[in-house]
Amino acid sequence: MFDADDLQGTDCDIIYCGDDRIYEPDWFARMLRARKRHHNRCVATATLDRELVFRRVQIVPSFPPHKGPQVFRKDLRYRAKRLRQIIRKLHTGEDQPKLRRGRISRPGFASIAEGFGAVLVKPHFFDAAAYDIPPVIWSVDDIWLSGHMARKGIAIWQGAGFADPLITGSSETSPLYKATVAGVNRVDANLACIKYMQETYGVWI
Repeated sequence: MFDADDLQGTDCDIIYCGDDRIYEPDWFARMLRARKRHHNRCVATATLDRELVFRRVQIVPSFPPHKGPQVFRKDLRYRAKRLRQIIRKLHTGEDQPKLRRGRISRPGFASIAEGFGAVLVKPHFFDAAAYDIPPVIWSVDDIWLSGHMARKGIAIWQGAGFADPLITGSSETSPLYKATVAGVNRVDANLACIKYMQETYGVWI
């Protein structure tokens, strides 16, 4: 956020991401390629939309009419590779890491970008209102920042083919997603932030 404020008035790119994740060497270059046709849009590699649907949280998408991202399905090719891994382990005893695969097989618009996967934005996506963060809600930055992009009419495009970035040894050391802030857990803070954005700015309704 401080970088976005410092760079206001420029057309540079900013990527915010998790400091406890390991990103593949070409990760950010792939994000920039995904944004070629979406110059004035945010690009994310992971989004929260499906989890909200699972939790029956109602938000009305603010993005243009479009087929949403298609979740990767384990096709025959993937299953064949996994079967070869299992057979090899049975013969050699060698344990191999599970095949990495992209979360999304078809890109599309989404409502809430998740920072752990890295998010590509521009400085003008955020204005003074984005820095006026209420108590507790500061802990759910994914929803807060996405809500302010929705407020300004900036769509979020989820790229395809990105696997979850690898975790580090520090990923489970007091992770924010497990935190309770002022007696409010992560799920309740998410809901509070969504409600605040709906009531204050009229987004997602």
